[in-house]
Amino acid sequence: PAGTAVGAAARAALPPVVLDADEKDFGVAKGPEALDVPAPRLVACDVRTWADLLWVSLFSMTARVRNLSPAKGLLLVSVAAARALSLNPWRVAGKLVEKGKGCDIHPSAVVEASVLGDGVKIGPGAVVRGSILESGAEVEELALVVGSVVGGRARVQRQAMLKFSVLSNLASCGGTVQLSFFGEGASLRGGSYTIDRNLDGSPVRVSGPDGALVDAGPVLGIVLGPGAMIGSGVWIGAGRAIPAGVTVIRSPYDTVLRFGPTVPPGVYAVVDGSLAPVPTGSP
Repeated sequence: PAGTAVGAAARAALPPVVLDADEKDFGVAKGPEALDVPAPRLVACDVRTWADLLWVSLFSMTARVRNLSPAKGLLLVSVAAARALSLNPWRVAGKLVEKGKGCDIHPSAVVEASVLGDGVKIGPGAVVRGSILESGAEVEELALVVGSVVGGRARVQRQAMLKFSVLSNLASCGGTVQLSFFGEGASLRGGSYTIDRNLDGSPVRVSGPDGALVDAGPVLGIVLGPGAMIGSGVWIGAGRAIPAGVTVIRSPYDTVLRFGPTVPPGVYAVVDGSLAPVPTGSP
């Protein structure tokens, strides 16, 4: 284990490895939400936090592309352009898709520059770009998956958004998620959101191997341990970790549970499970 003396001694005994620091940055967002992701030829990372696992997974996808020889890369793009009968980059990207056996892709879905395992299902109006979907994964109708790894038999639910994240095997995402890591069998229901920045602009902090908080960069989502579940209507702050097997639900007092015998027209707030009228002119 990384946080023990034995782990420290084991790391110290490892021989040094010299890596070619050949990497290129590409922007995945602009403006105030700017985010540059390095695309290395080799991936090496001292994994101490869950954020390291996330970055290793995402960087490995870019390394897959960077390790193509120029000749093979040109050949792949040329063949894709010929199949698309176009030089339009979006049409070409649509032909740069590796498909396993028995995939079921709706004609209205958009799949670009991705790798699909056996038996992958992609529903009507769904969009999958630059992602890896392992065997048995499912992307339901109108869902968006960008730059992510979706594990075996994992599911991106209807109208969900998954960007630059990892869903482990059997995990499920039904909300809006970015830069997050879901353990095996973890789930987040529709109507829930993961916040990926601190409002004051400070670095997002996560728990290190010794329990101390460490800076993990300006942008980071959340981690769900194996079997953890987030119910509908829950917002989770940047960098938070939900332990394995824990279920988090919205407070029932924020849900309408009781109605009076008559409810006249007006504006109401939910207070302790009941509707309370909001005075005229209140913000």
